[in-house]
Amino acid sequence: MPWRAGGAAAPASGGFTARVAAPVAVAMALVLGLAALGILAATRSGDEAAITRQERVARHHVAAAAASLAHELETVAVWDDAVERTTHGRVDADWLDESIGTWLHRLFGHDRVYVLDRDDQPVYAMEDGGRVPPARYEAVRADLAGLVAAARGPAATA
Repeated sequence: MPWRAGGAAAPASGGFTARVAAPVAVAMALVLGLAALGILAATRSGDEAAITRQERVARHHVAAAAASLAHELETVAVWDDAVERTTHGRVDADWLDESIGTWLHRLFGHDRVYVLDRDDQPVYAMEDGGRVPPARYEAVRADLAGLVAAARGPAATA
């Protein structure tokens, strides 16, 4: 390095900042930028994998719950006594309460039970463990239409 009068060092041409610090800063910025992009890509990929996994688990749980519900309801849906006590213009609400509505609530935790006649008109309703007027079914009729049609089977829709 050249010396100036009085013993002070003369600045080198181009200086330290231009020759060393600026290229190092640019290189560090590039490395940090690439690292940030890598982290972002890994995060996005991890999020997509987690969402896919959660969707698969949710579908499995819904399918298992539907299968369990179908099995639980089958215990009362195919019962001759249930048919006899809801047809011929006679509905035995006390029997339905004890043998279907509150029974399903106590045994399986069902919070809503609606018994429909052959014309899909409500003849009995239970909500949260207690009997309610069958007309309460009207509030959920549209939401349950697909489920009722599936329960009735293809012959009912033909």
